[in-house]
Amino acid sequence: MKNTVLKRISMLFVALTMLISIIPLNAFAWDEYIECEFCGASCGDEYICSCGDHCSEESGRDCYYEHHCSECNEAAELCDGCGKCYDCGGYCSVGDSHQCLECHLEYNLACPDCGQCWNDEDTICKECLGCVECIGRCEGGDHLLCIECHDDTDICPDCNACYIESDLNSCDSCYTCEYCVFICPECNLCENCVQMCENCGEMCVECHEADGETCPNCGFCYFGEIYCQDCGICYNCEYICPDCELCCECYGDYHCVECDECFEVNGQCETGGAHCAVCCENNDWLCPECGECIEVSGALVCRDCGVCENCTEICTICGDFCIECAMFEERLHCGECGECFEGNALMYCSDCYLCENCTEMCPECWDYCADCGVISGTHCPDCKGCYSIYGECIGCGKCGNCTDYCDICHQCEDCAFENKSHCVECGNCFKLDGREYDTCWDCMKCSDCLGDEYCYACGGCRECLAKEFAYEWHCAVCLACFSETDVCEECGVCVDCCLCGVTSGINGKVEGIEKNETVEIMLIPFGKDEPLFKKTATADDADYSFDNVPAGKYLLRIVKNNEVIYEENIIVGKETANHNPNVSPENPEYLLGDINADGAINQYDYILVKRHYFGTRYLTETEMLPADVNGDGTVNQYDYILIKRHYFGTFVIGG
Repeated sequence: MKNTVLKRISMLFVALTMLISIIPLNAFAWDEYIECEFCGASCGDEYICSCGDHCSEESGRDCYYEHHCSECNEAAELCDGCGKCYDCGGYCSVGDSHQCLECHLEYNLACPDCGQCWNDEDTICKECLGCVECIGRCEGGDHLLCIECHDDTDICPDCNACYIESDLNSCDSCYTCEYCVFICPECNLCENCVQMCENCGEMCVECHEADGETCPNCGFCYFGEIYCQDCGICYNCEYICPDCELCCECYGDYHCVECDECFEVNGQCETGGAHCAVCCENNDWLCPECGECIEVSGALVCRDCGVCENCTEICTICGDFCIECAMFEERLHCGECGECFEGNALMYCSDCYLCENCTEMCPECWDYCADCGVISGTHCPDCKGCYSIYGECIGCGKCGNCTDYCDICHQCEDCAFENKSHCVECGNCFKLDGREYDTCWDCMKCSDCLGDEYCYACGGCRECLAKEFAYEWHCAVCLACFSETDVCEECGVCVDCCLCGVTSGINGKVEGIEKNETVEIMLIPFGKDEPLFKKTATADDADYSFDNVPAGKYLLRIVKNNEVIYEENIIVGKETANHNPNVSPENPEYLLGDINADGAINQYDYILVKRHYFGTRYLTETEMLPADVNGDGTVNQYDYILIKRHYFGTFVIGG
């Protein structure tokens, strides 16, 4: 145990001895002590530099001069040439530390204008030492010459492209490169030195002219264009045929005089004419018998069969047809005797083409023979009289020589009454002095015959209005015209007959109901859609009654199986009235007025009649039966009026 303690004390003593040996003897006498950051030696007090932890100039050590600027005496990184720091001597442009800027400039190692260092060799000209920022740089390769050090023949004056180490073509005169200007491949001169061709833009005018490649008229070159192979003129000056490549002045014998097509395309006339084979075919100039071209031979030819006068007999009078064709095709000759109408000035029928010597011509119009005039509709079918003299009835077609004929409406007396064009009482035409506007279209009497009974406001007479009590322009009670009196908006009659506030009753019995049938009786106010009263009736109990009905106009409607089978317009007055409708159909096959057979008489039905009358859509045979509402055997405007009035509630079909 004792030996161990002694060993440890001996080792501690040795360590203290070694520590004291490395400390300078005077260190224990300095107030401040450091180790130099440059050389590592110990120094203190005045031997410590004022600018940092290192030896001062008074220390006499080399590390001071090696790390302090010779100009500002500050410790810094120094230039290895002059010993200055880079704050005093300037920094190298590439950031290296081998020399300052002043040394670079002194030894020609930098640009004299901006100080660009030579270490960046790509920016310094090897001749003038200038950098690219100051004097520019050649764009042509690795020879490191600036623009000013090049010869004029070595560089493009526009883009500075260099020719020394490149294959760029340039103008032999101004040395501009091929990227900046067009250069003629023949003379190697650019567009600034010679005039380039405006057409192709590839060669100069002088080279084109020297090679004979320009139009003698305008100077344009033939590059990519067609030109006349004879005179050399280009297509800009004259049309050049793309087939024979000749201009209009030169291709005379090579083109058709008819269609101007090139013979190279359509071929030439087989007999040597100045026209093409296509024109021969299209114009039928080749005789089908001998094959000769009539344009070449000048022979007459039949306009119908095309055979020339050398192969057939051509009419010497008209000169257009052979005898056979003229008689049957163009009708220039009589179909019976063969006489030419043109040569003998013969009158002939415009229908059968027989001359006046072979048929009886109408002595009035001289257009048709007696038989053909009737067929053509220009002559009366009874007496064959000419309509141009006697006139024509537009109804039956008879002329004024066969029947009494009205010069105003152009109808005979029978047709005028049948078509309701004349007054049924005095016989005067409704168009006489404008009377078609003063006529009752129900009874077909004119205003002269009706006198005071005619209403000029609505065009009806009092007798007809009494039948159609719900007429929209007259009072349904007293028949006074609404143009002369006021109308009550509630009940629809004039103010003198107003029934507003009055109630009454309606009684009746429905006739014609078959066994096991059920009908529904409705009373609908005029102008409304929904019924005000409704009741069901059968064959066993056909009686019905509606009490306390407000006075006014109503539509009495009877419906079976959701289909209307009876309608009647009625007036409810101050006293109870009886109405006994009969629902037995006169013709079970159709409902009169129901043209489209949809079970109701509505706007679709009167539109069909109107279209039939104006000829835009004709009714079928099945549709004609219910369309003839007035039963006169024809479907016309009168049927249209009745159906329209039924739809608007002013008239009841079958009522």
